[in-house]
Amino acid sequence: MGGRDSPAAPVASFRGLDPGPEAVNAAAASTQQPAPEPPSRKQQPQETLLTVLPTPHSSTEPALGAQVAKGATSATAADAAAGAARAAGPGGAAAAGINDPDTAVAAAAAPQPSAAPPRQPAPEAAPAAAQRPTFDLAYAENLRERLLASSRQGYRATADALPAAEALALLEAGCQAFKSEPCMLEIAPDAEAGEEVVVVGDTHGQYHDVVKMLGIVGLPSKLRTYVFNGDFVDRGAWGVEVVMLLVALKLAMPGNVYLLRGNHESSTCTRFYGFKGEVDTKYTPQTFAAAAAAPDGLPEGVAAPVRRPSDAAKALYRSFKRLFSMLPLAALISGRTLVLHGGLFRHPCASRRSGTKRARRPGPNSKLDLGTLDDLRAANKGGLDPDGRGVSVIAADVLWSDPVCEPGLRNNDARGVGLTFGPDVTHAFLEANGVSLIVRSHEGPDARDKRTDLPHILDGHATDHVTPAGRLVTVFSAPDYPQFQDGPSRYNNRGAVVLLAGPQYCDPRFLSYEADPDRPTGIAFYDYLSYADTDEEIEGDGSDAASSVSTFGGGDGGSDGDDDEVV
Repeated sequence: MGGRDSPAAPVASFRGLDPGPEAVNAAAASTQQPAPEPPSRKQQPQETLLTVLPTPHSSTEPALGAQVAKGATSATAADAAAGAARAAGPGGAAAAGINDPDTAVAAAAAPQPSAAPPRQPAPEAAPAAAQRPTFDLAYAENLRERLLASSRQGYRATADALPAAEALALLEAGCQAFKSEPCMLEIAPDAEAGEEVVVVGDTHGQYHDVVKMLGIVGLPSKLRTYVFNGDFVDRGAWGVEVVMLLVALKLAMPGNVYLLRGNHESSTCTRFYGFKGEVDTKYTPQTFAAAAAAPDGLPEGVAAPVRRPSDAAKALYRSFKRLFSMLPLAALISGRTLVLHGGLFRHPCASRRSGTKRARRPGPNSKLDLGTLDDLRAANKGGLDPDGRGVSVIAADVLWSDPVCEPGLRNNDARGVGLTFGPDVTHAFLEANGVSLIVRSHEGPDARDKRTDLPHILDGHATDHVTPAGRLVTVFSAPDYPQFQDGPSRYNNRGAVVLLAGPQYCDPRFLSYEADPDRPTGIAFYDYLSYADTDEEIEGDGSDAASSVSTFGGGDGGSDGDDDEVV
């Protein structure tokens, strides 16, 4: 394809295609945006644990020191039993806590009285007020409604509906659940009982559309398992709400809800594509916030960055990043379907001893060998910011790679990280690993807009590769995306999910749906005009996108036809 495989285009991308971490940092350095927050020092676990107190959210700077206490309740036995029943389940929700030195310092630095006042008796109506919530399905449904209501009252109402202390407890319980999960989940649904698996693609902070989708498909249950395939945050205005609801569902149904990592669950992407700004704005009280002056040319409807985020906002953002770093990279369903965010990955090179602390990223001329499921099982989850260096090589490939029509396995020059792989590579992987279907996400209608080598994704899904060994499909679950474009340039796309049923769970059906017509108008927390199409566009090769499913070795290349449902 024209220029796609040339190493001379390190920052080039398709229109709407996210560049990799280095390309984003390089582009940001040339703008007048405020300098990004420097990475925090290495985090070390602390002994201090968090207990949720019943104090209402204050309109002034929260004193995190008033929210810290010794002790926390353990996960319920029901959660532990449910998680242990699954091959890769986490075993239930763990106790909440602050495992971050900066948070502990902020707590210790909070103003304290010179002498401890006498303890006041608790009101009779709330004898157990200091205990954290029980993260069951009733809690998740209550949280869903709280966040729906607050979203219609403006973005600053989020902290009233979900106070920072409760949010931190929920995130810490989520961290404990995800920490126990392997890099590649191996899910064995109960085909005899009729269990269904639902794979959800990118949601990008579109909370109201996530709630609508759950209403259409149904909540997770013993007979309905969800696999959310990454990119929960950035771009959309309600990433906090999306993550909190999904974590609550995970804790309530640990053996039937799984979250995989996307490329936007990283430090670099969350700084530049809006999620950090969203957390800072929603959890920094207006009376305390000092917004930076809006840079020249900032589009209308974009929130100016918060110059001094509150201690609560800082602690929350650190907790979000920590949780993201613990998410699994892939899920193997019934041994036949592999779900991962971006695409296929290389076999890691043999490690070398080096005097440097950090290994170099493989160069453009490095030999590329296709990885295996065993490589994925043994892989590292990638840390806070998978950049393709050292132990994060497989993680970066999984999160950033893209399918193409052109045969072969190459470095992904369009993004600057990850790989591109043709239908022959997909066939080789499927055949070598006994897999029949690969489900990936990572690309929406904007990314496919200028790619004539692969089908459009206006219905929320596309079949990209068809081979004798199986096929590769893309699913994108954020309808009417991106939501901040002007009317004439909006894609008005549908979102979709993949439905998998027994006995083999490798014959996908697609359920498409429209955006929630009643979702409130959101505010952008990033400069969507600059970061949507900053990089040089590359023209793709191929025939008309509507009929250009890639085939290898005799695949029919047809449409999905009767497998589609539209709501």
